[in-house]
Amino acid sequence: MDISDKPLFMTILQTVWDMCGDPLNDIRQRGYWWVLKEECSITEFESACRAVLAETVYHKTPLPGVILAHVKAQRAERKRQERMRAQAANESPIVQAAAQHQRLLADPAERERYDQHMRACLDQLNSILGANWRTLAELDAAGEARTRQRRARQQRHTWPAGPEEDTG
Repeated sequence: MDISDKPLFMTILQTVWDMCGDPLNDIRQRGYWWVLKEECSITEFESACRAVLAETVYHKTPLPGVILAHVKAQRAERKRQERMRAQAANESPIVQAAAQHQRLLADPAERERYDQHMRACLDQLNSILGANWRTLAELDAAGEARTRQRRARQQRHTWPAGPEEDTG
């Protein structure tokens, strides 16, 4: 806030102290201005005062820290909403792929439809490329063979005992 906002600031502050039945002397008024002028805008101050009045259950003007806490909470909520809007609006291919992957993991029927579609696409590709392309059965067999080889290597592989380990 700048000096041009001070009259409106004082009007809002007076409304708060009138509602709370706790008049502020000049020193307390200057203290509120001094603490809050660089920490928030006039619209944030007005919104925070509205929230403070909605929550106040006793006849005492809230301290500047209480108003500032409301300002910070409103800022955090606004940032959270902006982040959510940005995420919802993000329709990049990587976001769409991640969403598709989550759907496949969550729904076995969806996964089965996806697998059938991929098989049909691979069969179509195989018919286009002909003998220069591996068939789906060959791809499955090669993948299973690699898996068996990797598992066999893992079972054969033993880690030598380190100097800090007790082998006996």
